[in-house]
Amino acid sequence: NSHDEERSRVGTMTNWLLRDLARNDSEWLIAFWHHPPYTKGTHDSDVEDQLIEMREVMLPILEDNGVDLVLAGHSHIYERSMLLDRAYSTPTTANGVILDDGDGHPEGDGAYRKSAHQHPHEGTVAVVAGNGKGARRLGLSPVHRVSIVEVGSVLMDLEGDTMTVRMLNSAGVVRDEFQIVKRGEIDPPTPLRDPWSPFGPSIIPVVRQAEEVELHLIPRPLASDAVVYFTLDG
Repeated sequence: NSHDEERSRVGTMTNWLLRDLARNDSEWLIAFWHHPPYTKGTHDSDVEDQLIEMREVMLPILEDNGVDLVLAGHSHIYERSMLLDRAYSTPTTANGVILDDGDGHPEGDGAYRKSAHQHPHEGTVAVVAGNGKGARRLGLSPVHRVSIVEVGSVLMDLEGDTMTVRMLNSAGVVRDEFQIVKRGEIDPPTPLRDPWSPFGPSIIPVVRQAEEVELHLIPRPLASDAVVYFTLDG
C-alpha cells in the first residue's frame, strides 16, 4: 500500500513485506502497488516522494527475494522497462542496471531469461499500467523499453515456466508483448555496458584545437555496420 502506509525502511509495511517474503515458496513473485518506481507519464518518479521511496526502499527488498514483475498505476500511461536490477538511484539512470535490453518479445529479441524458482538479482520487469483513461506523457525514462500514450489494458498469462504480458489498446490491438521464461539455471547476469536507450543516438563534440572540432557519433542501439552520411558546411 504505497498510498496510505509509511514507506520507511523500519515501517509497518516494510516489516510485513519481509515476513511475507520469508514465507514465500511460489515459482513466481509478482508485486503490485499504486505509485510506480519508474515513470515519465503524468507523474515523474524522479521528483515525487512516494514514487522515489517505493523505488529506494521497497524494490531492494523485493529484488533480494527474486521478484519477477512489478506492476503499478497512478501515472496515466503504459510504460514497460527492460530487464533490470538495482535501479534505485535518483534520478533514475540506465548505467549499470540493465541485464537485458531486448524487447522481450518471443518473435523479436526473445524472452527475458531467468533461472527456475526464486533467485535474487536475476532481473525484474517494471510495468506502469495506468492507461485506463486519458494517457499522456511528460518525457521518457532511461530504463523503459516501451512507452505508449494510448488507452488500454494489461493482460498477464502464466503457463508453467513462462509468463506472457500483453498491452491491448482500446481497439483490442496488441501494442506490446513480452515474456519471462524461468527455466533451468542461467549464468549469473551482469549489467550491460552500453544498453539500448529510448533517447536515440548521441553526438558528442570534442574540441582539440581552436580551429578543429572532432565529433563522436554513438548510435543507439550500437551497430558495428552503421553507415553515417554527413556534409561539411563552411
